[in-house]
Amino acid sequence: MKLSTLLLLSLLSLTSGEDVSPPHIIFILADDLGYNDVGYHNPKIITPHIDQLAQSGIILEQHYAQFQCTPSRAALMTARYPYKYGRQRAVLRGTQPTGLSLDYTLLPGHLQASGYTTRLVGKWHLGFCHPAYLPTNRGFLSHYGYWNAEEDYYSKRALDWSSIYGYDFHDDLEITREPAGTYSTYVYANKVNQILTEHSSSENPSPLFLLVAPQNAHTPLEAPDHYIDMYQDISNHNRRVFSAMVTALDDLVGNVTESLISNGMYNNSIIIFVSDNGGATAEGGNNLPLRGEKTTVFEGGTLVPAFIHSPLLPTPGMVSRQMMHITDWLPTLMTAAGVTNKVFEDVREDMDGINVWQAVVNNEASPRTEVVYNIDDVGDGGKPIAALRQGDWKLVQRPSGNGGWIDEPDNLDDPEDDCKDPRPAPPPPVPTNQTFLFNLAEDPEERIDLSEAFPDKVTEMVDRIQELSEYLVEADNPDTVFAGNPVNFGWEWSTGWCNVTEYH
Repeated sequence: MKLSTLLLLSLLSLTSGEDVSPPHIIFILADDLGYNDVGYHNPKIITPHIDQLAQSGIILEQHYAQFQCTPSRAALMTARYPYKYGRQRAVLRGTQPTGLSLDYTLLPGHLQASGYTTRLVGKWHLGFCHPAYLPTNRGFLSHYGYWNAEEDYYSKRALDWSSIYGYDFHDDLEITREPAGTYSTYVYANKVNQILTEHSSSENPSPLFLLVAPQNAHTPLEAPDHYIDMYQDISNHNRRVFSAMVTALDDLVGNVTESLISNGMYNNSIIIFVSDNGGATAEGGNNLPLRGEKTTVFEGGTLVPAFIHSPLLPTPGMVSRQMMHITDWLPTLMTAAGVTNKVFEDVREDMDGINVWQAVVNNEASPRTEVVYNIDDVGDGGKPIAALRQGDWKLVQRPSGNGGWIDEPDNLDDPEDDCKDPRPAPPPPVPTNQTFLFNLAEDPEERIDLSEAFPDKVTEMVDRIQELSEYLVEADNPDTVFAGNPVNFGWEWSTGWCNVTEYH
């Protein structure tokens, strides 16, 4: 039965007398999915389930994430900009002896303290060198997935040192070999169905917060053949396989939704779908018509596909153009769920995240009027790499990375050898000395630099970045260490090889 039919039948069964509070929250965090990598933005991409949910929910067309994976996940978990606690630089390597700051109660912790059962399926990537950094010690009751940035979709091996792979798939703290050999979206679909079935059949079940964080469509570029065969009209290898990975992701989204329906949970659920950053164009992603890509602070690296879907929405079928940032989800979900707790109330004023629930669902003006894309001092004596949006104005200061408009590739190419040299800590980005000013309302593609025409606005926004930089802390980016190498643990990625007090 098609998902659209299941949705209709489930909606018809929803009665006004049914208890709809607090709702289950299913948060799907896609990986490296660009603006142009979903069907509702690009008809060449086959994502019928994502499209159906988005178009019958609320499409968030002004939703910002950070420019890269670890910073975005940190911002989601803490409701704070990463530059305030050292996560602004880049992704975490598997052998870096650090992790997400232990100073904060994270999103799942706040929900758990408010009565939710909290579970994570998929990618973590916020540190694992010490057990204190692991998801089951940061607010999740369970985790089924992997700790690193990326891994093979079938073997579940993750690479961090040249030719040295370690197995990385954990059921809470224990290695599990059961998923090895099975494509990861199938693994996650089965696990989500198991969680939902067990949760719905328990006596007096609590509301559920389930973070589904698949690796699609991050490298390595792998997909079952039947997905790749759907894109025979794309000659470029990377773009073809990446597109296939997106369609595999779409089937996972469909399976999660169908499981919610079959287990009687859909009518009291909020489904959220967000990408963690823009697409990496060399690896098949695409962000057109936006400028830039993953790792840049241009719109292509930070303005991501996102939507809310729920039968509880008062006005579904909307496109919201209210400004929203990934830090906003923590206070927004607490409001949507109608829950709170003392810890949350004590710290909410310290959060950068803003409750935008009423603005989004009622199509009202957003209380968010400013977005800090990033601030990072690379130590070269110049101003920090930074970008700031205030209203329709955006200032980009000393950007790094590919800031062009990158077409979908149409040429034949050969896949690259996946063998890599030893990977040190991510180096500082190399900034330019340019400053750009854009009016995003009139120029969402960032093609017209207005810095010379509006020097006073440039000065005003540069001064604001300087003011914000008072909260900038040094990037938490220690050198990689051999102690974390999986060769030390029977070729498995493990924890317990760093000292929290020494590095954090």
